[in-house]
Amino acid sequence: MGISFTMKPDRKESEVLSEITRALKVHGWRVHRMNNGAVFNAKRGAYVFHGTPGFPDLVAIKPGLFHGEGQMLLIECKSEKGKQSDAQKEFEQVVKNIIGVRYILARCWNDVGEVIGI
Repeated sequence: MGISFTMKPDRKESEVLSEITRALKVHGWRVHRMNNGAVFNAKRGAYVFHGTPGFPDLVAIKPGLFHGEGQMLLIECKSEKGKQSDAQKEFEQVVKNIIGVRYILARCWNDVGEVIGI
C-alpha cells in the first residue's frame, strides 16, 4: 500500500509533521506528537517551557504479533532548510545505539518510508 504526497517547496515543519503522522497511521502505527517548546505567560511575565529539550517531534510505535517484534521510531521533523538544535543532536546520539529504537531526521514522508521499508 503506497502513499504519495505532493512535494511542494518551502513547506513548514508543521506540514511535514502532519504528512508523516497521517502516513504512519495509515500503515498501522500509533503516533504521539510531542509538544516541546516555550510559551510566554503574560501573568508571570516569563516563558513556560514544555517537554524535554531535544526530544523529537513524534514517537511512533508499531506493535508486533509476538514478543520482540514491535518497532519504535523517534522522528524529528524539519522543513527543507530546518536544522537540528544542539539539544536535538545530543538526543540523537544518546538514542542511536538503543536496540529496537530508530531515530529519523525527516524532511518528508519518504525519509521515514525508506527507513521502515514502505
